[in-house]
Amino acid sequence: MKLFKNQKDRKLLQSIFLASAFGFFAGLAGQALGTVYFDPWRQHFLNYQTQVIQQQNNQTSDIQELKKVKKVIGTEQDFAVDQAIRKVDASVVGFYPIKKASQNILQSIYYPADLLGSGFILTSDGWLATDQSVVNENKKGLVVVVYQGQEYKIDQLVTDPMTGITFVKITANNLPVVLLGDSDELLAGQLVVGDNSFGQASVDYVKSLNFQNQSTSQDYVLSSEKYARFILLTNNLDNSYLGGPIINSNGEVVGVIQSNKNQTIVVPINHFRPVLVSVFRDGSIRRSYLGVQYIDLSNTTSASDQQSGALIYSQPKKNSPAANAKLQVGDVIISVENQLIDKTNSLAEIIQQYQSGDSLNLEVLRDDKNIKLNVSLSPLP
Repeated sequence: MKLFKNQKDRKLLQSIFLASAFGFFAGLAGQALGTVYFDPWRQHFLNYQTQVIQQQNNQTSDIQELKKVKKVIGTEQDFAVDQAIRKVDASVVGFYPIKKASQNILQSIYYPADLLGSGFILTSDGWLATDQSVVNENKKGLVVVVYQGQEYKIDQLVTDPMTGITFVKITANNLPVVLLGDSDELLAGQLVVGDNSFGQASVDYVKSLNFQNQSTSQDYVLSSEKYARFILLTNNLDNSYLGGPIINSNGEVVGVIQSNKNQTIVVPINHFRPVLVSVFRDGSIRRSYLGVQYIDLSNTTSASDQQSGALIYSQPKKNSPAANAKLQVGDVIISVENQLIDKTNSLAEIIQQYQSGDSLNLEVLRDDKNIKLNVSLSPLP
């Protein structure tokens, strides 16, 4: 049997066989050449590219703006401050000049620039506290309380003459209240936080615990019926914080913010804590009355040998407990009930620790001699 019908078919098959064999051996040769010559060059190229990328990364790391930012983890103090603010934020209110309803809604909006100051909620049934510069009896019908986007009319105003703190009553129920702390536990340099009705907070520090304004000579003449020592902060807070709370890191209110020119002073919470019961009960302020003007020798620098006590500066007020006790100009009250008048306790602060009707023993320096006097306190007129 013939495999090929003719010579032409035979030659065609031979050509196909030779082409296949040539392709096979050419492939083997190409692989050998690639292994010997091209693979090392390819690896060299890849190594070169890797080096270029690494150099670029090193150059980028030298540029501060392009460095990868690490996640900052807050300190324990940061979290404590955040939690303290959260405790108080829901109890801070704003005071605004009242606006009448208008067809133009823009004329009825309470803008941030309209804010007179802030305050905070003391009781769930609507007793608030703020500073008298924010709202007082003269502004009662001209000011409203704005809280959680709602407007409240002021029902009652009661101002404490010894501190300048105004207590405001609105008609409301189930309000969240602040927790009152102990201002006597504050330390110089301690971190505190101011809060306002915008939901803003300002971290600050206690600069002085016994700050007394002494800009003029008359600032040194004090009244036994008015506190003169306050807390001074390091920073000057803007007016949106006026009347608002100062809180400690536990979220407790330890004072109320007041403004004093370019300084921020704070009324310690313990200055008005004693009157809260009477305010809440019947809207009254009950304070004890002595009736003298004096110079706090422990808080002044002078040529006098006496460095502590309360120097009676002028005649006691007529028919006052001091006048009835025969206190005289030039007398220095050294102590009240054996409690010294010094840098820690002023005469006004000590007197307010007692109630109207209490009989107190005074140690008095008169003409270089120590004498004992007895005084019976009466209600503040």
